[in-house]
Amino acid sequence: GDRLKYQLCTKRYEMKESVQETLRLIRRLQNEPHQSGYRGFTDYYPGSNESRIIIAAPHGGNLRPDYIRDRRKNCCGVDTCPSLSPSNSVTLVRDAFTLEMAVTLRDELSVLLGERPHLILCHLNRRKVDVNRQIE
Repeated sequence: GDRLKYQLCTKRYEMKESVQETLRLIRRLQNEPHQSGYRGFTDYYPGSNESRIIIAAPHGGNLRPDYIRDRRKNCCGVDTCPSLSPSNSVTLVRDAFTLEMAVTLRDELSVLLGERPHLILCHLNRRKVDVNRQIE
Protein backbone atom coordinates (compact mmCIF):
# COMPACT_ATOMS: atom_id res chain seq x y z
CA GLY A 1 0.00 0.00 0.00
CA ASP A 2 1.78 3.09 1.33
CA ARG A 3 5.26 1.64 0.82
CA LEU A 4 4.53 0.94 -2.85
CA LYS A 5 3.13 4.47 -3.32
CA TYR A 6 6.28 5.89 -1.72
CA GLN A 7 8.52 3.78 -4.00
CA LEU A 8 6.59 4.85 -7.10
CA CYS A 9 6.76 8.51 -6.05
CA THR A 10 10.49 8.22 -5.42
CA LYS A 11 11.08 6.53 -8.79
CA ARG A 12 9.01 9.20 -10.58
CA TYR A 13 11.02 11.95 -8.85
CA GLU A 14 14.34 10.28 -9.77
CA MET A 15 13.24 9.96 -13.40
CA LYS A 16 12.16 13.61 -13.50
CA GLU A 17 15.52 14.68 -12.03
CA SER A 18 17.34 12.52 -14.58
CA VAL A 19 15.42 14.05 -17.50
CA GLN A 20 16.09 17.55 -16.19
CA GLU A 21 19.82 16.79 -15.87
CA THR A 22 19.87 15.44 -19.42
CA LEU A 23 18.23 18.63 -20.71
CA ARG A 24 20.78 20.76 -18.81
CA LEU A 25 23.66 18.79 -20.34
CA ILE A 26 22.22 19.06 -23.85
CA ARG A 27 21.66 22.82 -23.50
CA ARG A 28 25.25 23.24 -22.31
CA LEU A 29 26.58 21.17 -25.23
CA GLN A 30 24.58 23.21 -27.76
CA ASN A 31 26.61 26.28 -26.78
CA GLU A 32 29.94 24.54 -27.42
CA PRO A 33 31.56 24.63 -30.84
CA HIS A 34 31.00 21.29 -32.55
CA GLN A 35 30.62 19.58 -35.89
CA SER A 36 27.41 17.75 -36.70
CA GLY A 37 27.36 14.75 -38.98
CA TYR A 38 24.79 13.92 -41.63
CA ARG A 39 21.36 15.24 -40.59
CA GLY A 40 22.59 15.71 -37.01
CA PHE A 41 22.82 11.98 -36.39
CA THR A 42 26.25 12.46 -34.80
CA ASP A 43 28.11 15.29 -33.11
CA TYR A 44 31.83 15.79 -32.58
CA TYR A 45 32.96 18.17 -29.84
CA PRO A 46 36.67 18.89 -30.26
CA GLY A 47 38.89 18.61 -27.24
CA SER A 48 41.92 20.72 -26.48
CA ASN A 49 44.82 20.37 -28.93
CA GLU A 50 47.00 18.45 -26.47
CA SER A 51 44.31 15.95 -25.51
CA ARG A 52 44.70 12.38 -26.75
CA ILE A 53 41.52 11.17 -25.04
CA ILE A 54 38.37 10.49 -27.06
CA ILE A 55 35.11 9.74 -25.27
CA ALA A 56 32.35 8.18 -27.36
CA ALA A 57 28.70 7.56 -26.53
CA PRO A 58 27.57 5.34 -29.40
CA HIS A 59 24.39 3.84 -27.89
CA GLY A 60 22.52 6.68 -26.19
CA GLY A 61 20.56 8.10 -29.10
CA ASN A 62 16.84 8.66 -29.36
CA LEU A 63 16.41 9.48 -33.06
CA ARG A 64 14.38 6.90 -35.01
CA PRO A 65 13.76 8.30 -38.50
CA ASP A 66 11.26 6.30 -40.55
CA TYR A 67 13.45 6.35 -43.66
CA ILE A 68 16.13 4.23 -41.93
CA ARG A 69 14.96 0.65 -41.55
CA ASP A 70 14.97 -0.91 -38.10
CA ARG A 71 17.60 -3.51 -37.34
CA ARG A 72 16.20 -6.92 -36.52
CA LYS A 73 17.04 -9.23 -33.68
CA ASN A 74 18.95 -11.70 -35.80
CA CYS A 75 22.31 -11.76 -37.48
CA CYS A 76 21.52 -12.43 -41.14
CA GLY A 77 18.59 -10.17 -41.99
CA VAL A 78 16.24 -13.19 -41.97
CA ASP A 79 14.19 -14.66 -39.16
CA THR A 80 16.43 -17.69 -38.73
CA CYS A 81 20.18 -17.66 -38.75
CA PRO A 82 22.42 -20.72 -38.53
CA SER A 83 25.28 -18.76 -36.95
CA LEU A 84 23.22 -16.97 -34.26
CA SER A 85 25.26 -17.03 -31.07
CA PRO A 86 25.82 -14.70 -28.10
CA SER A 87 28.85 -13.22 -29.87
CA ASN A 88 26.78 -11.95 -32.82
CA SER A 89 23.38 -11.38 -31.23
CA VAL A 90 21.67 -8.05 -31.88
CA THR A 91 20.90 -5.52 -29.16
CA LEU A 92 18.05 -3.16 -29.99
CA VAL A 93 17.67 -1.20 -26.76
CA ARG A 94 19.24 2.14 -25.95
CA ASP A 95 21.94 2.14 -23.28
CA ALA A 96 20.60 4.24 -20.42
CA PHE A 97 22.44 7.45 -19.53
CA THR A 98 25.47 6.93 -21.79
CA LEU A 99 25.21 10.46 -23.19
CA GLU A 100 24.98 11.89 -19.68
CA MET A 101 27.89 9.79 -18.44
CA ALA A 102 30.07 10.76 -21.41
CA VAL A 103 29.46 14.49 -20.93
CA THR A 104 30.00 14.28 -17.17
CA LEU A 105 33.17 12.20 -17.61
CA ARG A 106 34.49 14.77 -20.09
CA ASP A 107 33.86 17.61 -17.62
CA GLU A 108 35.50 15.72 -14.74
CA LEU A 109 38.54 14.71 -16.80
CA SER A 110 38.91 18.31 -17.98
CA VAL A 111 39.25 19.43 -14.37
CA LEU A 112 41.52 16.55 -13.32
CA LEU A 113 43.86 16.61 -16.33
CA GLY A 114 43.75 20.27 -17.29
CA GLU A 115 42.86 19.39 -20.87
CA ARG A 116 39.52 18.80 -22.53
CA PRO A 117 38.90 15.33 -24.05
CA HIS A 118 37.28 14.99 -27.46
CA LEU A 119 33.63 13.84 -27.43
CA ILE A 120 31.66 11.91 -30.05
CA LEU A 121 27.91 11.33 -29.68
CA CYS A 122 25.59 9.22 -31.81
CA HIS A 123 21.98 10.39 -31.65
CA LEU A 124 20.47 7.52 -33.65
CA ASN A 125 18.58 4.92 -31.66
CA ARG A 126 20.15 1.48 -31.54
CA ARG A 127 17.16 0.09 -33.47
CA LYS A 128 18.54 2.02 -36.43
CA VAL A 129 22.31 1.54 -36.06
CA ASP A 130 24.89 -0.06 -33.81
CA VAL A 131 28.11 1.76 -34.57
CA ASN A 132 30.21 -1.05 -33.03
CA ARG A 133 28.92 -3.63 -35.54
CA GLN A 134 29.22 -4.32 -39.24
CA ILE A 135 26.42 -3.12 -41.47
CA GLU A 136 23.85 -5.89 -41.79
